[in-house]
Amino acid sequence: KLHKPTLNAEMTDTVDEGGESNVPTHLFHCTGQKAGMSTIDMQKTHQVIYQASKDSAYYKHQEQQAQRVSNQLERVKEKISSITEREKQAATDHTAKLMNNLRQGMQLNRTWICIDLDMFYASAPNSFSK
Repeated sequence: KLHKPTLNAEMTDTVDEGGESNVPTHLFHCTGQKAGMSTIDMQKTHQVIYQASKDSAYYKHQEQQAQRVSNQLERVKEKISSITEREKQAATDHTAKLMNNLRQGMQLNRTWICIDLDMFYASAPNSFSK
């Protein structure tokens, strides 16, 4: 028998006027894409996870990382907005030259095959030979 968590009033306060969840799901990962999970209410699941973890050291660390990424993104946006058309064209020309050099150095007369075996399959022949 599976335990079904219940939502209290504090947990349901995380939904805005438009019915969208205010739970910052980018700070934790829970997917409903696994077998047997198609009927699970992911909004409620995210709310339960948020309520259970919001005061943890891990969650606070994730918030700090998210803030660092946001700050870095703002700096990059500012830098991009300050680039002149001349600088954009110079970067485009430089990139085109690099691409041409790479294309000229390509060897298309060889074929490479990479086979990545799971350890189960790699060890299966050993178990049959005993």
